[in-house]
This record gives sequence, C-alpha cells and structure tokens, in this order.
Amino acid sequence: MADTPTTLRQRIARARIVVVHSAEIDTAGESGIGLTTFEPTLRELREAWLRLREAGVRRFVFTADHGFLLLDQPILLRHGTRLDPSRRHVVSTVAADHAHEVRVPLASLGYEGAAGFLMMPAALQVFDTGKREHSFVHGGNSLQERVIPVLVVTSKAEPGGTRYRYVVRVDPGPAAPGMHRIAVTVALADDQLFGGQRTVDLVLRPVDAAGVTSEVWVGSELAEGKLRVVVGEHTELFFRLQGETAGKVAVEVACSGDVVAEPVHAGFFAVEPTKKAAAAAPVPAGGGMRQWLAAVQDTGHRQVLAHLAAHGSISEPEVAAMLGSPAHGRKFARALDDLVPATAPMQVRVVNVDGVKRYVREDG
Repeated sequence: MADTPTTLRQRIARARIVVVHSAEIDTAGESGIGLTTFEPTLRELREAWLRLREAGVRRFVFTADHGFLLLDQPILLRHGTRLDPSRRHVVSTVAADHAHEVRVPLASLGYEGAAGFLMMPAALQVFDTGKREHSFVHGGNSLQERVIPVLVVTSKAEPGGTRYRYVVRVDPGPAAPGMHRIAVTVALADDQLFGGQRTVDLVLRPVDAAGVTSEVWVGSELAEGKLRVVVGEHTELFFRLQGETAGKVAVEVACSGDVVAEPVHAGFFAVEPTKKAAAAAPVPAGGGMRQWLAAVQDTGHRQVLAHLAAHGSISEPEVAAMLGSPAHGRKFARALDDLVPATAPMQVRVVNVDGVKRYVREDG
C-alpha cells in the first residue's frame, strides 16, 4: 500500500477482485500481546481501505477466518495427555463422552469424507496443553469464536459519477400469441462484486422509430411505465409494438434511475399497424375494462383476458403456452365463468375450429 493513488489505480485497473490479507491480529493474540497491537493494526486496515477507495474501488468486504475470546483467567480442563488437545477443541476417532465437554460427529457438520468427532469444552474452559496460557483463544464452541464477521462497505459515487454499474443481457424467446417475448437478466458489472440494489428499473424502447409505441408486460404483470426486475434473476418481458404502418423496428433495453448500463440491442420486431387494429372489432373504451382486468387476482388469467380484450381470440394451445403448461390452461377453462360474469365489459365464447378450442371475445 506504499504506492501513490495513481500507481495503485493502474495496478488494480484490470483486476476483478483485490485481496488484502493480514495475520497481525492473530499473530499478536497468539503471542500474548494482542491488546497492545489490535488498535494500531485496525488503523492500518482502515488506511488500506481509504487508499483503495481513493484508487477507485467502491465495494469492500471485510471478514476474518474466525472469531476469538479474551479470557481474564483461563480455567484449565484436562483431556487425555497434554499432547492430545488444542486449547479449545480436540479431534478424536473415539466416540467417548467426557465431563464438562460436548461431542459432535464431524459428518454432522458437513465435512465431506470426514470421520471422527469434535470435542470442545462445554463452557469457557481451556484444555491443558502444558504450554504457557494466554487470554487469546479460539476454536471453541462459543458464539464469539464461531461467528465469522462480514462487513460490506459500499462507497459513495465519485463527484459527477454514478453509484452502480450494471450489465444487461437479452435473449430472444419464442413469440407468445400476439406478443413478442425476450428474456432479460441484469447483473452488476464484473468489477463490482458486492453491494448494489436488489431491483432496477428497465426501459424497453424502439430505436429511431417515430410514432411506434410499446406496451410491455413483466412476466404476467402489465407494466405501468416501470419495468422493475430483480438483479441476478431471469425475467421474461412480453411486449407489443404499434405504429401507423406495418414493418420491423429495432428495440433496445436499458437501465434507468440511479444506475448505469450500456443499452442492449434486443433485435428487430414486427410492428402492428394501428389502422388494421382500428378495422378490427372495437375494444370497449373507458376505465371499465382496465378496472375489470385489474380486479382479476391470478396474474396469468389476467394476461390471457388482456390478450383477448386486445386481439379478439386465442387458442387453447396458445393459452397453455402463455400460462406455462396445459394444466394451467385447463385451470383457466374451469374458472372462465367466474372470471367473465355477465356484468363484465366483454364476454368470451368458446368455439371449436378444426378440432382446436378457441376463446373468442364478444363485446358485453
């Protein structure tokens, strides 16, 4: 850490992760001089953190390999010969119980292929090893020894910068009835392994396509201006493009808000002409349709009904594909009478065309 900030920044510029390790606390504790050196060592660690932050690192994880106890007057406990135990534990192949001890099979602790038993003082005693005893001990069963501290620190953005940087991945998916489908995954950039937001907002937009509008669903939820997705999770987006004339336009996906990500080209997608839509059977206007759809509790059923409201018909195989399985499609069929009562702003008629069941919208 003797480098200047500029030199340090250059050294770590291409690193995905920087590891700074220190054994001073453990060494000092084992030597019996821990209390006099702990504070200076912590100050040095803080100085290293500040130097790395100045060099451009924004996310830090502070951790240790184990905790420890500081005992005023250790109480000695005998276990076999003085060569058998460490100060706070014994590993043995013999399943024997001893007074003032607890015994745990190593296999129950998740160690693969490990045989034998871990034995530890039941309280704060220290096994008699015949060596000089110090107040600094670890390896036992107390909470202070077992808990591994993990402190995650996220620095604020540099002046004029942004706080988080993300990478957006877009994979094309099979088209749904009347809609396009893509799969989106948002992740932190490679040099930002920790911290960040749990969710981010996305924007799906046509590129250089004046007059083309988009209507987007996140999974089966109609997005009202925000496409909120969970970072690190695979999310399906369904969308429809409308414009004055038919054709194909480029579509891109980007992050919005207090995050930064390069917009990603999702592909070229067909535009549904509004003139053709106007010639089709009219969809009931006003807030009645929206309010009725919003009241449908099952999001998948709501998506099917919204498709019917917009396009007029959908086949049974298309319903199964939209809901994820034929079983969910049959569940929709059984619930149809309850979903579309006589007071609904539209009615749904079931017809059979060439042996295939279709749901057809009839205006209410």
